[in-house]
Amino acid sequence: MKQLFRLAAILMVMAFAMNAQAQTIGLKAGLNMASMVIKVDDEKADDIKMKPGFHIGATFEMPFGDMLAFEPGVLLSTKGYKIDGDPDDFVFNVMYVEVPLNAKAYFDIGDLKLFALAGPYIGIGVTGKSKVGDDSEDIEWGTEVGEANRIDYGLNIGAGVQIGAIEAGIGYGLGLGNMSNADDVSYKHRVLGISVAYKLGMN
Repeated sequence: MKQLFRLAAILMVMAFAMNAQAQTIGLKAGLNMASMVIKVDDEKADDIKMKPGFHIGATFEMPFGDMLAFEPGVLLSTKGYKIDGDPDDFVFNVMYVEVPLNAKAYFDIGDLKLFALAGPYIGIGVTGKSKVGDDSEDIEWGTEVGEANRIDYGLNIGAGVQIGAIEAGIGYGLGLGNMSNADDVSYKHRVLGISVAYKLGMN
């Protein structure tokens, strides 16, 4: 619990710092379709399915000229995967506080403004559960074998369109951090996201 309070304090400081520099603040939310690439002794699991989830938070855009911008953010994002079972599915659900650090390029096409983005992200796991039917178990965070590595990081790519103060986009998060602490096991996140953002102060 103390770690969560420290994390909240750090994120609040980051949000205020980014807000002080930002020209445009965006309120962002959307759908996550999450899965994982799981390997044991370099053998890839082939029964992993996408699990629906969500992301919600704020972005802080700092423009550099008419076409380029830097857009960090603070998001609450769910990840994980599922395996179809008979009779019950296995569902692995984990929630992160995530900080994306994206560069954006804008392209004006008539009344539309298209954009592409790319950049790294870092996430901190705050809660998680594995579930089979009505039975669930909390994820144990830590650095020992059998515990889940709390730190996630990776790369984002995406594209979308902005019309006035409304922005809609699609993105993909390529996780590079291993959630497993075992030498012969690898758990890496993959997230396809669809989002809508409202840019405060824009018409």
